[in-house]
Amino acid sequence: MTERLRSPVATVVALLLLAGAIAFNVAGVRRDLNVPGRPSLTDDRQAMVDFRDTVYWPVRDLASGHDPYDPHGYLDRRPVAQELDLYAPGQLLLHAPFALPPYETAEWVWFCVVVALVVAFGAVVLRAAGLPVLPSTVAALGAVLLVTEPGQASVYLGQLDPEIILGCALALVWAGRRPNVAAAGLALALTKPQFGVPLGLLLLARGLKRDVLRSVALAAAVSLPVVVLLVRAAGGVGAFADHLRANVDYALQTPYGDLASPSGVRTDPLALVGRLLGARAPGAVQVLLAIVVLGVTAWLARGLDDDDPLLLALLSLAVLVAVVHAPADALLLALPFGAIAVRRWRDPAYAVLLALLAAPFLYATRAERWVESATRSQVWAGAVTGLAVTAALLLAWMLALRTRRNAAGNVL
Repeated sequence: MTERLRSPVATVVALLLLAGAIAFNVAGVRRDLNVPGRPSLTDDRQAMVDFRDTVYWPVRDLASGHDPYDPHGYLDRRPVAQELDLYAPGQLLLHAPFALPPYETAEWVWFCVVVALVVAFGAVVLRAAGLPVLPSTVAALGAVLLVTEPGQASVYLGQLDPEIILGCALALVWAGRRPNVAAAGLALALTKPQFGVPLGLLLLARGLKRDVLRSVALAAAVSLPVVVLLVRAAGGVGAFADHLRANVDYALQTPYGDLASPSGVRTDPLALVGRLLGARAPGAVQVLLAIVVLGVTAWLARGLDDDDPLLLALLSLAVLVAVVHAPADALLLALPFGAIAVRRWRDPAYAVLLALLAAPFLYATRAERWVESATRSQVWAGAVTGLAVTAALLLAWMLALRTRRNAAGNVL
């Protein structure tokens, strides 16, 4: 089988599939590319808006001596439609080269980078599944990922998520095996705290203290010089802290950041509760959910072997459920899906888990919009992905508990 995958025919076919997937995404981006100087989050021209608001103009703003984390000042100064989310400041340094070209050129450079990141993530998925990592297999899986809903959304919007998710995958696959690779991956994941912090805590619970400490040190080394520039631009530590508080307050009042918004689309269960009750869960409830999800997952994960594909599912799902995440973040679930599909698909319980893991990739958000249109209610818009991810975590908990009991029975 491996020899067939190495054949020139297999490689050419896979590359053609990848080229077709890329062309499909290029067509969508070209059709809806945002208009420079006319920022909006409500019209149909939304392609590459995350690159515009999160990468290009924040770097330009800081280079001009301003603090881009100041939401009101940033929105006034730059042609953007949303505030700069609280990514780690180091991302401004890492992405500085992408703000050097003219804006229209930079957009397409970033598009190519995001596509490459999705394909690279596919290579890690193959590695986790124990499948051959060959040009043909990497290109074929990359093509599949690029036409799924999370992959397409990430490329279309020009998101940072593929970069963060690749970091998570590197940390999950090589933690305890190749410390430097795992530390670099987790440091990259820490760029977006919603990913990096829960994942780091779970890896700590697995006893991987050195990997986590290395990643924190690396992330701090990249971010601290930028923090110095940000504090200076803000006018002092106190002013910078005020900007961060204003940033959080601003985000919570937006349709895309408000957990009580009926139009919000998230993977975490609190978003669904917020839509149903029409009220945002108190901060204490959100913290309690994170503690319960991470605590139960950490306890169950300690009973699994490092090479058990269920471990990848537990950790990946816990990261997506414990805190706020958008549907495109579910791209991470390709990692456990691949490992389980290859090694556990014959078990009926794991087959159900596979179906739940696949749901976010099957244009669930579009299906939700059809439901919304049919019912003329936004309450259930965004529910499918969140329900599938939450149900998958609960099932993964049950399977992990079954594994612990079986191991205890074998010992006795």
